[in-house]
Amino acid sequence: MARAHVAGGIIVTALVIALAVHSDLIFSQTSFQEVLSTVASAKKISDFIDTFPEVVEIHVKCNNQSVYVASYVEPDQCDGGMTISFKNLKEGQGMVKGKLFTVAIVDPDWPMPDNPDTTDVKENKEGQRLLQMVINVPGMTMKIDQGEPVQDYVAPNSDGILCDGEHDGEHRIAILVFEQMPPFEVVDYLTAPRTHFNIQNMLVKRVKQQPVGDFFFYTKCGGYQKGGHVKDAPFLPPV
Repeated sequence: MARAHVAGGIIVTALVIALAVHSDLIFSQTSFQEVLSTVASAKKISDFIDTFPEVVEIHVKCNNQSVYVASYVEPDQCDGGMTISFKNLKEGQGMVKGKLFTVAIVDPDWPMPDNPDTTDVKENKEGQRLLQMVINVPGMTMKIDQGEPVQDYVAPNSDGILCDGEHDGEHRIAILVFEQMPPFEVVDYLTAPRTHFNIQNMLVKRVKQQPVGDFFFYTKCGGYQKGGHVKDAPFLPPV
């Protein structure tokens, strides 16, 4: 009986995705993305930051193309930067007037994704690569460029670093937004280094910031396209 339930679940999931591909007939693209986000939540970011109530939704574009939660992104797609915007999930909560926020972009799988067969698992779990950090982002405007940069943006595969033989495998790129809780301790480039950065220890435990929103996607050396098509990727075409 258990096997029948599993098989049935697989069939239903496959049917939902197949129908969603033809979104003009059944689902809107947004609805399909919600399905993917729900599926993706099972494997998200809880291995490097404690779970928290999400009150801010994060939207991302790279090279003027929408990037979706848990999608597979080509390693050079975000070389020119990320356009990040926010939306409060509930009125009066999240990024609102009178509050300041920190936005951080990290690679939690640095230097390479954890592999239980290697000796680097402990090191990987203790450090991440910080791609960008901006503090004092005003909740009233939700504009990152109105905050104060601590570390300027560096692309996930800057200088081909994911292809240098020392950073193999699939990397998650996570974007997190934190509410700055008083009294706010200053964060600078010394306390937020590019490598050996730990977002849980630094922003949550040390300076007591409260995470309110998260987003992530996958990328790796060589990318995912094969024969002009994205292979095995929960990917949606840009709007």
